[in-house]
Amino acid sequence: MFLKLLHQKQSTITSGRLCQRALAIAEPLVANRNLSNEESKFLSLIVTLIEDYEGKNYPMGNVSPHAALLHLMEYSGTSQTDLVGSLAKPTGGNRFC
Repeated sequence: MFLKLLHQKQSTITSGRLCQRALAIAEPLVANRNLSNEESKFLSLIVTLIEDYEGKNYPMGNVSPHAALLHLMEYSGTSQTDLVGSLAKPTGGNRFC
């Protein structure tokens, strides 16, 4: 689907349905740590198109990182304890230090 759009030189995602298709294509590419150069460029393009569509259709406004994290935690049913468990190293440190 997206290869067809690229050949048609379509430069925007114009509907929620098309955005969902783009997400379905992007997700496995994001999970793949061994992308070819072409796949990496393709992923970058899809992500840019998705971000542009979502930014225009679902604007977040001026949201602090803390507020965004709290919203994501509430939406996913994640607790602070869950975050600590997923970020902690076996040595007691964290992934960011």
